[in-house]
Amino acid sequence: MTPSRDFTREGTNIYVDQPISIAQATLGDKIKVKTVHGEVDLNIPAGTQGETNFRLRGKGVPVLNGNGNGDEFVKVHVEIPKKLNKRQEEAMMAFAQASGDQVDGVKNGFWEKLKDAFED
Repeated sequence: MTPSRDFTREGTNIYVDQPISIAQATLGDKIKVKTVHGEVDLNIPAGTQGETNFRLRGKGVPVLNGNGNGDEFVKVHVEIPKKLNKRQEEAMMAFAQASGDQVDGVKNGFWEKLKDAFED
């Protein structure tokens, strides 16, 4: 049997990794999650931290010679954007200021500095 690209199985339990955005983790959201039984809704509470695990009861593999199914465990990973457009960067700076954080922002290298020089 070919292993699944989406799921990992341990006994009757299924494990899946689910990426979410910073906005979804911060504000909360309802997302669709794959299960072996089809897609289901999962409520992401506001303030969810990266690597948080959620349990979907009964969404795992059927129990052999028994009743019911195992569970599915969904681990969310908060995706941090590698690049922001100008509007996103301004919004993040405004958020930092509103939070009382002093963030200077760091440009990574020569090409970013050169690009910024021509954009301004």
